[in-house]
Amino acid sequence: MTHEEKIAKMDKESARMKGKLGVLVTAHHGQKTFMKTCLESINKLNAWTIMVFDNPGDLRHWPKQEIFNMIDGFYLKHDTRIFPGPAYPQFFNFRHGANLLQTEYIFVIGADSVLESPEGLSEIFRMLGDGDIIACSTKNPERHGQAFIGTKSFLVKTEKFREIMNWMEKTFIPFDMRYGNFENRMGQAIEELEIKEVKPENPFDDQLAYKYDKDGNVDSGGTWAEVLGFRHLRGEQTVRQRMCLRPVEAKFFDTTYSTKEEIAVLKYWSEKDPAKQREILEAWWNTDAQGKKLLEEMKGGERMKNTT
Repeated sequence: MTHEEKIAKMDKESARMKGKLGVLVTAHHGQKTFMKTCLESINKLNAWTIMVFDNPGDLRHWPKQEIFNMIDGFYLKHDTRIFPGPAYPQFFNFRHGANLLQTEYIFVIGADSVLESPEGLSEIFRMLGDGDIIACSTKNPERHGQAFIGTKSFLVKTEKFREIMNWMEKTFIPFDMRYGNFENRMGQAIEELEIKEVKPENPFDDQLAYKYDKDGNVDSGGTWAEVLGFRHLRGEQTVRQRMCLRPVEAKFFDTTYSTKEEIAVLKYWSEKDPAKQREILEAWWNTDAQGKKLLEEMKGGERMKNTT
């Protein structure tokens, strides 16, 4: 590479870093099995991408080199797992991401999610218009008794994101439980700061993981699913086991990081014998308390049907 070519490459990368769109991927070591899939979908946006990663305290839990080759920046935050639940870790994910990214807009996604139609982001930009933020879900009076905005994924103006984080900081440092969960706190910030939120079509549930069609395909509904093909894969895998459904498709897993249980149930997708498929599924369902209970009820219903 010539000196001129090196300068041209530097300028190109600098333009991306200061461009219209940056992507913040929030991550912890428990999401590594879906991390590659997430980044493959995000890379299609050709946007400056950083990952904020929760310090696992053990080098064995770090992402592999391939993951680092798929991002432009990596920030290792302090171990935020000291407090149960996602609120405390998520605050620092967003706080650092808002400060680090220099783009005009930021798209946020968790490392256990995927965009099956990333090209749909242009439509999300069109919907946002001159607004400040649009998220995967918004306040639904039937589900939410106070301020709320979905934080699984959203598109936001960077300057407004920083304003939101500055407001929220007072509820986390020191940590104040009176403000509710993370979605409630962020919703309150948006209301008090008069941030212009564009309302999406809401999904059936805020986890985008609880509704399925008759064939066992996720059917979460809402703007994020319909326009971006957004799927919360870890949420789906957990719910599918509890609801006695087939697992998330094998193509989404990086089996380098999959558990023995996941590897065992993924054989379902390559097995051709229906009886063996059922055996694989039942072994998986039985390892979850809710799944086991539902399976017993299903079998009880089948026995009743056969005796009538």
